Amino acid sequence: MSDDPSFAEAATFEALLREAAKDHPFATLSPERTTFAGLDALADHYAARWREALTRVGDAVVLVTAPTAQSVAALVGALRAGLALSIAPSEIRARELDAAIVAADATLLAGPLRFAGLRIGDVLSRVALDEERVSLVAIHGGGLPGVLALDDPRENYSAYEPLSAGAQIRLAPMRSGPSARFDEGELIGAAETIVREARIGPGDTILTTLSCASAAGLAAGPLAALISGARLVFHAPFDARSFQAALDAAAPVHLVAPEAVAAAFEEAGFLDHGRLASLILSCPSEPEAPPVEGALGDAPVLYVSAGPWGGVRVETPQQAADDDGSMA
Repeated sequence: MSDDPSFAEAATFEALLREAAKDHPFATLSPERTTFAGLDALADHYAARWREALTRVGDAVVLVTAPTAQSVAALVGALRAGLALSIAPSEIRARELDAAIVAADATLLAGPLRFAGLRIGDVLSRVALDEERVSLVAIHGGGLPGVLALDDPRENYSAYEPLSAGAQIRLAPMRSGPSARFDEGELIGAAETIVREARIGPGDTILTTLSCASAAGLAAGPLAALISGARLVFHAPFDARSFQAALDAAAPVHLVAPEAVAAAFEEAGFLDHGRLASLILSCPSEPEAPPVEGALGDAPVLYVSAGPWGGVRVETPQQAADDDGSMA
């Protein structure tokens, strides 16, 4: 799929998932071990549920995402329903969520019922009560009184054409500051660069500690997996023992993590030679000198950074050094 040079320019998230479900139907997203084919069907189901709720093309939704296959399906399903999408992380606080609703002028609010002890559905319901512009709350992974349960059976099984057509994705900040906007094609292009430079192929494993609510998390996680046919494993919340077990079970893996933890990961032995096929580090702006370079043998190291107002860069350590001399 990624051999087509025009693919990144033409594709949308929904088209990418549709093609991945055909090319790699049995590749999986964990922890649920949902196949790409199952993910595609679930995204269709969620899109249909939005349509049945009489949402209109262009209605804005703030989608709280967890590192799960269900959240990936909810993301694509919202786009297939023609909604204007803003993504927020599962740990977002009520005040920050309210700010994201205002910034997006959103009338819709959605997310999982719960994740890792967080009662996200309750937070969504409370915020909706205080924010009069929100007319509908939708939940996946369960239900609550007075909300749209995305997992409930569809009422209308007639076929439809997806409405996603090159949308912009807004990422809500965890702290005060502007939300960032990214074109779907821009994020897919970054993912294709990651797949090419990190040498990710079908049957490989991508192990990510990042949320889908970041540009790096989207590009190096679900999008890179769908493009390459690799298996994607979300690891969150972080636990050192289960993380080491995940590394050992699938080594060598393509590890996606924040640059800020690279030194700690090296000290813990997580980056020992033979465990990694590549190391993909997210950084907020300019990368610093990688303390792990040289310890990985010939495994590629990549930096993925995004500006606060959009724009995604994927660089090798040498390219980053050539850009600004910060790693000289």
